[in-house]
Amino acid sequence: MKKVLAFAMAAVMLCSVAFGLSIGNENDFDGTTAAENIYMHSVTPGQSIVFTQEELGLNDSNWGKTDGNFDPAKNKVTITFAVGNELITSQGWIKTDATTYKYVVNTKASETAVLDNNADLIISAIKVTVYGVSKPILDAKYVKDVSGVTHYAYVDSVEALASFKVNEPGENFCAMNEKAEDHVLAMAFDYGRKSDDTNATFDKNGVVVNSIDLTGKTIYTVKAATVDGKYVNSGVWSVSAQENGGGKITASVTLNAGDKVYFGTVNKANLSANAQKTFLDNLNRHSATIKASYGYESAQNTINKTLQFAVDGMRAEYRAYMINRDGTATRLDTTFDKENGILSFSGLLTGPVVVTDKALSATSSGSGSGSGSSSSGSDSSSSGSNGGSQTNPETGSNSIVGAAVALAAVTAVSAAAISLKKR
Repeated sequence: MKKVLAFAMAAVMLCSVAFGLSIGNENDFDGTTAAENIYMHSVTPGQSIVFTQEELGLNDSNWGKTDGNFDPAKNKVTITFAVGNELITSQGWIKTDATTYKYVVNTKASETAVLDNNADLIISAIKVTVYGVSKPILDAKYVKDVSGVTHYAYVDSVEALASFKVNEPGENFCAMNEKAEDHVLAMAFDYGRKSDDTNATFDKNGVVVNSIDLTGKTIYTVKAATVDGKYVNSGVWSVSAQENGGGKITASVTLNAGDKVYFGTVNKANLSANAQKTFLDNLNRHSATIKASYGYESAQNTINKTLQFAVDGMRAEYRAYMINRDGTATRLDTTFDKENGILSFSGLLTGPVVVTDKALSATSSGSGSGSGSSSSGSDSSSSGSNGGSQTNPETGSNSIVGAAVALAAVTAVSAAAISLKKR
């Protein structure tokens, strides 16, 4: 079993067709069921396994209600894990729109776990009971004993995972050593990222990544190189952007041979309409103008490391903020180089970054970087639920397996969580 480093993030969105269970993040629970290998589902650390009400045998005629509406407290879901219970951080009902709930099982974050075609998570049973009803709505088993050998529910192709019925598992069971292209384990999950030990290395300009995966689903081990006859085992990864005529922002981090990294994107367009409105209202309320941005006007690349930011053509009183997934802002402490007009700050990038000419309502976060005089003044506080709590970048323009981000993905399901059970 892989050992994991738990550091809080949550996030693909592999998923929900008619019945097949899905894998997703806190905002994107719909997508296409898929596997990164030919034997079972794959789950990127921090992603969630997601079940619709219908997949759990619930519908408007049988689910528990209060005042005529679905009541999470009256619809109990018990999931039994034959393997991998320690990889689960929380689970519970999530309200995804005005009338819909999904049951979400969140997995731990990890900086090291890699896919290896082994079943790190296996769901052996799901039981669903409704308040006031003695007979379970669902009492499904996905593991059974055959002559003293444990067998597991399977489908006959990776494509068939999309149509596997969680509430009707059928009679196809095989032993673990019989898993194959036509014996794909239906309720087993390989936990980790694809491993790449060759495509992240050094050239004369610093760190270069060939065939970069911006979904957060590939973990690269940085490889030393010989450049112009010299052995190189350390260098800078950097990206720059200048959006909408604002100041140029350069983000950078020093990487060493052996470091393990993965990449994603940040993009305001990935935020919900309500989150975008929340941030815009914040700007307007303070009559603030954006002077520079990264990931606000278009998608920008990021990495699972703390980045150092340098912004050209700024002023001492300008402020830097990261936009959280709920639209609230986290203030990034800045340092201003008055001789060169450069504003500096640092942070682990989980959302778009903006530099404004006036203070916004925000929660406080990390310290600034660079040299010179520090910015002065104070920001009004915000009670946003996600302020400063996200720890990984978001992966992909539509957040695939949630990643984070999602690259991360994002924090564990939070504001939308209903009766979320911590493990």
